[in-house]
Amino acid sequence: MINVSELKVISSLEKIYPGDKIPEASAEKLTMLKNEKKSFQVAVEFSGEGELEVNVSSELKGIRAYTVEYIKSDLPMCEKGADDYFRFS
Repeated sequence: MINVSELKVISSLEKIYPGDKIPEASAEKLTMLKNEKKSFQVAVEFSGEGELEVNVSSELKGIRAYTVEYIKSDLPMCEKGADDYFRFS
């Protein structure tokens, strides 16, 4: 059984890694002009085993939903190219 402990709508530019606390909700109210695209992400923290099923319903047309997962990399980048914003080595 899955237990959802936190669910927040945040900016699509936020990066969340395993072990990170989900940032404060930054996209609680979304506005856009006609024919403009709006991107955001829903961050969910849950525990337990099983599959988490998400259903999306809206009066808006053209909504696309994607699953984003973390994939660990043994060599995320060369050490010479690291800048101040590089979080992991």
